[in-house]
Amino acid sequence: MSREKVYRILVINPIVASVFDKFDEQHLQARAGSGFKIEVASLKHGVETIEGEYDDALSAPYVVDKVLEAQAKHYDAAIIDCFLDPGLGAAREASDMVVVGPGEASMLMSMTLGDTFSILSTSTEKYRRYMPTTRVRQLGLSDRFVSEWGVGITVASIPENTSKIAAKLVSAANELEKQDGPDVIILGCTGLSRVADKVAQEIGIPLVDPSIAALSMTQALLLSKFKHSRRSYPKPARKTRKIPSASFLR
Repeated sequence: MSREKVYRILVINPIVASVFDKFDEQHLQARAGSGFKIEVASLKHGVETIEGEYDDALSAPYVVDKVLEAQAKHYDAAIIDCFLDPGLGAAREASDMVVVGPGEASMLMSMTLGDTFSILSTSTEKYRRYMPTTRVRQLGLSDRFVSEWGVGITVASIPENTSKIAAKLVSAANELEKQDGPDVIILGCTGLSRVADKVAQEIGIPLVDPSIAALSMTQALLLSKFKHSRRSYPKPARKTRKIPSASFLR
C-alpha cells in the first residue's frame, strides 16, 4: 500500500528578524492539515521589516536566493510571506517550483467572496487612499478596489501587544465598512495573522488573512499539479550576476 505524499512547503519570512517564525509555523501548519509539512525560515541578509518599495527591493534578491535553496532541498513550493510579494515574479522565473505571494493570493481570493475589496494595512502613520495601488493595477483589479487604510501600526510592534492591535483593527475595519462600503476587507500585512481570527469575528463582512489565502492557493496548485507558465515567467538568461552573500543566485 503506497504512502500518501506529504507536500513540503517553505514559508519565507523575507526579513532578517525571526520574531514571526514560530507563530507562523504553528498557525499555518494547523490550517494546512495532514498531507502538508510547513516549515518557516527568515533571511540572513536584508531588512528588519518590509514597509515600502525600498525595503521590498532590498529584500528581493535574498528572497529569490532562499527560493532556489528550497528547490535544491526538494521542497514542493514556497510562500513569500509578505503582502508586498517581494521577489515573487523573479522567484517564479528562477525556479521550477510553485511560488505564491500573499498579496496576489488574497486579492484574487477576495474576488470569490465579493465584488469589491478594501485593504486594511500596517503603516507608520494613519492614511486613507482611494487610488488603486501599483500591485492592484498590476493584477488588473482597479475596478474592484475601493480603498486602502493605514492604521498607524508598525510591523515591528505587532508581536508586542496583540490585544491592543486587534481592538484597533476592529474599530478601523468597522469604520471602513461603514464609510467606504467594500464587500470584503483584506489585511494588508501577513504579520497581522495572529489577530486575524479575532478581528474577523467582530466585523460584518468577510476578512481575508493573506497568509491563509497564500497557503490555500499553494495547496490548490500542488494538489492540482498546476505550474507557472514559462510564457509569463521565462527562465533568466545566462549572464554574470554578482549578488553579495547570495548562495544560489546565478
